[in-house]
Amino acid sequence: MTVGKGKAGTMAAPAVSAAGVPPGRRAFTLVELIVVAMVMSMLLAFGFRFFTQFSHSIAPKVSDRLFLQMEARNAADVLIRRIREGSDIVRPLLGETCPFLLLKDSVNHMTFFYLEADQPHTQAWKKKVYRLVTYSSDYSGTYRPDQEKILLDSIRRLTFTPISPDSVQINATLANAKEDFEFVANVGVMNLGSFDE
Repeated sequence: MTVGKGKAGTMAAPAVSAAGVPPGRRAFTLVELIVVAMVMSMLLAFGFRFFTQFSHSIAPKVSDRLFLQMEARNAADVLIRRIREGSDIVRPLLGETCPFLLLKDSVNHMTFFYLEADQPHTQAWKKKVYRLVTYSSDYSGTYRPDQEKILLDSIRRLTFTPISPDSVQINATLANAKEDFEFVANVGVMNLGSFDE
């Protein structure tokens, strides 16, 4: 593109083609625009198809995982609330890890947390799972079935480790038919030692 001086020293306008486009510069034709639109629409269609197939394949896994996490959270809340009712950890001893917990409450009742086999889920899921059972005793010396309660089920593994005289660490693995979910919680018992006189 050349710009020349006119007769009176003014600048001349650049040359323009009949289509209104400067020479050396080319516009897209209608055919080129249609081809680009077709290619873009095909790419979007394939991308949308891939995304929907991927989301449908992963959605059940995510929902199962979220459901198991919600169950684990509810189980942890129930277990923590029940442990906090105790005032002293009797067993396991400080630093010892066991699949059971023995607590004494403020009126000297003993509460025992232990695992027993969960046969229906074990057979259905083809993996060993347990139930967490609590039994409260008032030192009467007789077994009372009404004091035994199933607190949680579908447990793969559960251990209690006292980390101080008035707190215990819980390591638990909960299960459903497809996968497991682990959680760890530190729970303090209601220590009433300062009230004893």
